Amino acid sequence: MRQTMAVRWVLGCDREDGGRVTRLCNPAAGWSPRTAIEVIDDITSGRHRYFVYRFPFTLAAIRVVQGSDGPFLRTTPDGSTGNNLDRLPACRDLPRQVPVRVRKNAADLTPEERAAYVAAVIELRNRFPQLTGGGSDTVNWWFKQDQQHINGGPHQLPSFLPWHRELVNRFEALLQQVDPDITVPYWDWTTDPRATPDRTGRLVDLMGPDFMGAVEGDIGEPFLSLYDPQTSPNRDTYRGTDREERAALPPPHVRRRLPPPNRPGDVPINDFDWSDNPANFDAGVQVRNNPPAGLERYQPDDRALLDEGSGEPEPWQGFADWLYPAHSWAHRYMGGDIARADGHFSFRDPFVFLLHSNVDRLYASWQLRPEGDSREPAGRLNSARVYGSQATVPDMTRKMDPWSGGSLAVPPWDAPNQREIHTTDPDVVRPTLYDRYVYNDELCASWAAFLLGRRLPGGHIIQAVIELDTVPTGSTTFRLQLGQRCSWWKGLLVPVAGSDDLLLEVDSTSREAEATVASAGLRGGVLGFRRREWDFWPFSTVRRLAYQVGDLDIVPDASRVTFVWQQE
Repeated sequence: MRQTMAVRWVLGCDREDGGRVTRLCNPAAGWSPRTAIEVIDDITSGRHRYFVYRFPFTLAAIRVVQGSDGPFLRTTPDGSTGNNLDRLPACRDLPRQVPVRVRKNAADLTPEERAAYVAAVIELRNRFPQLTGGGSDTVNWWFKQDQQHINGGPHQLPSFLPWHRELVNRFEALLQQVDPDITVPYWDWTTDPRATPDRTGRLVDLMGPDFMGAVEGDIGEPFLSLYDPQTSPNRDTYRGTDREERAALPPPHVRRRLPPPNRPGDVPINDFDWSDNPANFDAGVQVRNNPPAGLERYQPDDRALLDEGSGEPEPWQGFADWLYPAHSWAHRYMGGDIARADGHFSFRDPFVFLLHSNVDRLYASWQLRPEGDSREPAGRLNSARVYGSQATVPDMTRKMDPWSGGSLAVPPWDAPNQREIHTTDPDVVRPTLYDRYVYNDELCASWAAFLLGRRLPGGHIIQAVIELDTVPTGSTTFRLQLGQRCSWWKGLLVPVAGSDDLLLEVDSTSREAEATVASAGLRGGVLGFRRREWDFWPFSTVRRLAYQVGDLDIVPDASRVTFVWQQE
């Protein structure tokens, strides 16, 4: 079976006394460090490709060379010794970086990545939250996902998107405690999960015992440990003070019932199983011709979905009103517990996280789609503007349960003085990093575009790296570099509290500039990226503001932020 090759960027390496490379590393990557033996196997098997980039030199691929005493690693010849692995710094000398972990299309996962993801999900069955007063919760971290959803998950409410983003982010953080290289993959719900194309167009089956389990009845392997037919028959009827006892028990079943093979958008609505009664599974009964109201608004095309509400006075509300039924259609397509409307049962099925990772991908795509003047900070990334008038409705202004304490809190978030989580928190508003957005070829000026090195409006590419604990506490350093493909003047405006913005300037003769400012002065400020361009009247060049980006809370104190203007 052909495997999808993933690109990995290398910033440092370790060598033995004879000069042979023994380990590659990148402090921002979850895979790092990786031994030379592992890298050689990755490259020769076609599993991963490795590249080194070292300013101001060009990219170079790392390849396997057969020597007299076995294979070793070198870079491709490119006319510059600056890319030679021997010139890279040692791993121990590299500063830590803000990790750049990217969620992938589930169809592009390698067999190893599939196995790692499944193993991490199952491992959560064996791990328990630690309580503030000592000891462990009785509900393991996997069953805690179902419990969180039952006790806080909003539906058909304005907070649906931010609340479920927070839930998926928290779940991903738990998986990364098991394996730091894992992210939550997404199912592109415009495709049949039994035949969804990868990036090469090859059809991939996400179901089956090696990944997501069965499509009919109990999900079976590899998730047999996530339910128990012998559990208490009252498991799903406990209420009130019994909710901890109920949540600690495995559910009796986790079931699905997909329609005949077809893309979700091509399945007639009456071919779905609309049964909400588990007894129908036991009796083999399928309920057709009873779809709930609202699903007729399903929009199977991602681009058309993002266009919904774009011309309305409240774009976020218009988009959210169309995304919710699309998400409901995907739930119903899977059938079984993930589709039941008589209670919150879907988060006992691991597939639901692939579905909701796609919800968040579409939400992030809507936020990152260029709109208006790129010289202004993107409103959809601004906590004060993204939700429009919906920001003031009670559902959006109350704290987010069950993570904020109070009557709906569940352990471990029921401890005194629990930090409150709100829909306007920067971590909730900030889009997650994905391998592909709906409008992937051009993103608005944003940290997502900078960290991923994606094309901006106008065709420019600016790559960002955030290095941690590299400057004194209370300060932040900004560095602007001009990439090899650029020659014209560029500038970076950095906010300074109580003073004019500081301008860093680079050009073909001075390709790097940096400055250190007080971290406190960055909060609430914006960075401005300037460029030189032609003014056709009176036929001269001028320096103009090109992009602005806010959300400087993403930059921890004592960090150094490097922007490489790679393409103009």
